[in-house]
Amino acid sequence: METLDVRGEICPVPLVETVRKLKTMKKGDTLKVLADHPPAKKSIPFEMEAQKKKYEMHENGPDFEIIIHV
Repeated sequence: METLDVRGEICPVPLVETVRKLKTMKKGDTLKVLADHPPAKKSIPFEMEAQKKKYEMHENGPDFEIIIHV
């Protein structure tokens, strides 16, 4: 599992960096995105649904992680 830490970044950076990282990964890989900017809770899942990728979201206070299955 690879980790992308975009905490402290504001949109659209979390989404752009997530999409950029996914392009370098292979089918079967998993990416954990660590973020804290509330709009990313909607933008990243929306994009993953558009790309038909499975994901899980876990919240821990203001921080959250999105696990994406490539």
